Amino acid sequence: MSVFSRLEARLPAMTIGLALLSATAMGGYSWYSARAGLVDAARERLQLAADARRDGVELVADRMQADFLTVAAHPQVVSNVADLIETLDPAKPDYAGLLAAFRAPETAAARIALDGTATNTMYGRRHAKVQEVGRKLLAQAGYADLLVLDEGGRVVYTTTKGEDFARPVSDPALRGTGLARLFERLRAADPEAALFEDFAAYPVDAGPSAFIGRAVTKRANVAMGTAQAAERIGYVVMRVGPALFDRTLSKRTGLGETGQMLSAGADGLLRTQPPLNPDAKAGSPLGALGIAPSRLTEGRPFDFEAPEGRRLAASSVVSVLGAPWTVIAEQSFGEAIGAVSTLSRTLALVGLGVLAGTAILGLLLARSIVRPLGALTAALKALAARQALEQVPGSTRRDEIGDIARAVVTIRDVSLEEAAAQLKTTEATRLREEQARRALLRDLAERFERSVGGIVARVACSVAGLQAASGGMRDAVEGTSQRSSSVATTANETAQNVNTVAAAAEELGATVQEIGRQVEQAAEMSDGAVREATRTQAAM
Repeated sequence: MSVFSRLEARLPAMTIGLALLSATAMGGYSWYSARAGLVDAARERLQLAADARRDGVELVADRMQADFLTVAAHPQVVSNVADLIETLDPAKPDYAGLLAAFRAPETAAARIALDGTATNTMYGRRHAKVQEVGRKLLAQAGYADLLVLDEGGRVVYTTTKGEDFARPVSDPALRGTGLARLFERLRAADPEAALFEDFAAYPVDAGPSAFIGRAVTKRANVAMGTAQAAERIGYVVMRVGPALFDRTLSKRTGLGETGQMLSAGADGLLRTQPPLNPDAKAGSPLGALGIAPSRLTEGRPFDFEAPEGRRLAASSVVSVLGAPWTVIAEQSFGEAIGAVSTLSRTLALVGLGVLAGTAILGLLLARSIVRPLGALTAALKALAARQALEQVPGSTRRDEIGDIARAVVTIRDVSLEEAAAQLKTTEATRLREEQARRALLRDLAERFERSVGGIVARVACSVAGLQAASGGMRDAVEGTSQRSSSVATTANETAQNVNTVAAAAEELGATVQEIGRQVEQAAEMSDGAVREATRTQAAM
């Protein structure tokens, strides 16, 4: 027999099973809802971070432009541009010496510290004035260099005296760089316009560089009474490194241990150094981090698979002086929904508590049902066995089990009434059968008495005949003794008497056999009457 064929096993099992099902369903729904809510909250948080950093990038770009315009309009720069262009002439005999003198220091810091007055040349004196401004500019992080170009695109001044010093933008080392593109744009633009060229590879320093520049003009001498025309004499350009924006994007406040800020350009290359990915430098493709550039155009938070696992990201588009950038806030998926682990443990503990409580309640409920039912079963078995049942368990309850118990009480009462009625009927039947048995016994006794009386009468007759025969023999014997003389005569009579006695003896034997047969028949009839009386008594 299966264990679950009984209510005492099925009721707790069903209760616990339903509790487990409901706990699993509700817990799973709660966990999924909480997880989805945490994911949405993490995406919103990343989106807010990206928007905030976007505003920060815009502020940095505006400050960069303001700083550049201040430098480009600085009197020490504007007043010396023409002299720098004129005095650094490849056709002059001191040209090679000047280049050698300014390139002599081995480090960029030493070259920045060199003002050029020691060369005792016109270029050196003009250089010292501009170098002072450039040195102050480069003291700010992210500003990489200050350059002056002539109308032909030749670099006549740089603060750092790198590989681009004294080279034209048409030089193979500079051709196609951001500086060359900016120069072409400045030549075609309004003289008062400040233009920005986005980050790209550049032969000076490691990593990409961006440029912002504008034309330098002077007033041409015209006739009195007319407006002075602005004449281009060269271009002032500031080179910018990724470190300028790293300061803003390296802040990871609110991004946890795995979150960071990135920036990328329209070409899908990084514009800044990722704080948590030292191998991915500015200028590296976004694909190195697992981000497809096409995801940045979706305009909503997204997930991506990085080498270290799944991550969440949100992006915000920003214009850096006209160059389209995308600021990206990203964080590992596990940390973003880290609260789900705590929630999972809480739900598991709550579920176990619910199951334990439900199991206890189920067992108590099963016992409260099974025990009364067991007692009712025993009561019904007692009724079936016609045993005395004074009280039915549970008859005082007010639930369905009480209804069943009261129904059993009704069955007991009806059974007792039926038993009493049956007892009366049986007693009447027994009395009738007893009377019939007694009548039968009287009849048998009378028949036996008649039969035995007849037999006794016949025996008495036979005995009387025998006595008569015996008397005859005695008389004969006496006659024989008296008439001994006539033996021959009386011998014949004696023989006859003997024959008579033999016949009487035979008749007596037959009479005795008849008496035995009648007695056996009477005994059989008596045994039959006794057996019939026994069956009647057993039936009663």
